[in-house]
Amino acid sequence: MEAGSYDDKFYAAPLYSGSRLVFYKKDALAAAGLSVPTTLDEYISNGVALADANPGASGIWWPGQDWYNALPFIWENGGEVATFEGGEWKSQFSSAESIAGIEQVQEVMTDASRAPKDANETNPQVGYCEGTTLQLSAPSWVKWSILAPLDAETPGCPDEEANLGVYAMPGKDGGAAQVFAGGSNIAVSAKSAQPELAKKALAIILSDEFQSIYGANGLVPAKLSLADTLGTDEVAVAISEAAGAARLTPASPKWADVEASGALTDFFVQVAQGGDVTSLAKDLDAKIDSILNG
Repeated sequence: MEAGSYDDKFYAAPLYSGSRLVFYKKDALAAAGLSVPTTLDEYISNGVALADANPGASGIWWPGQDWYNALPFIWENGGEVATFEGGEWKSQFSSAESIAGIEQVQEVMTDASRAPKDANETNPQVGYCEGTTLQLSAPSWVKWSILAPLDAETPGCPDEEANLGVYAMPGKDGGAAQVFAGGSNIAVSAKSAQPELAKKALAIILSDEFQSIYGANGLVPAKLSLADTLGTDEVAVAISEAAGAARLTPASPKWADVEASGALTDFFVQVAQGGDVTSLAKDLDAKIDSILNG
């Protein structure tokens, strides 16, 4: 509801969401003498230990362009992406709290990940199935990518189902971390040529029958009343934990322009390449401020 609202007005209904979960190889964690982490620090140290114990493999797969997975590190350290103060937006990547989180991100990218420093986060199942990714943080629906049949357009490794573990990323002080709330909203365009037909389509999409299809396939449905359609398995439990602590990017009409500018992906590629976090963050804040307030 919050994602589809602006200036106290509701514009776009929830369609579905998929909070980020951590998928891991149970045998790799056991072989390294590790257990599922309960704090963010343990999550990081586990990732580094897995990478050290398995040369060439990622203890946490993290390609440089992936900024979505950086947000919980910022939020868990008390930082923010951007705040609205005195009638204008102020980017907060260079605050002391955000810097602390980004430095943890750089540690993971440097010491736990063997992913390309300039790559994006698409097709994470490839490295998992090859055995070069031992842990990865991704939307809940990635489970079905990992377990996709061998004759799928992008094959998975269905034989790994028993070895596929999942948990909600832990927070700094335990519990579930504040992860990025991925998903979509849906609305009728103000310039729709067929607004009444569009409203009827919207009613179908938000019906229990249609929304139950999302839940049965691991996507969080729009309706709270359909939460039980997610099931009760390990993934469903992790989805519920992660969704309860999920957060959004700034509610600015120009946030899409920030993403489209490439400023975030460029920033985290430079972080992955070992750049000075504080200097880079100040430059990023200036770029975001100019877009949000332009």
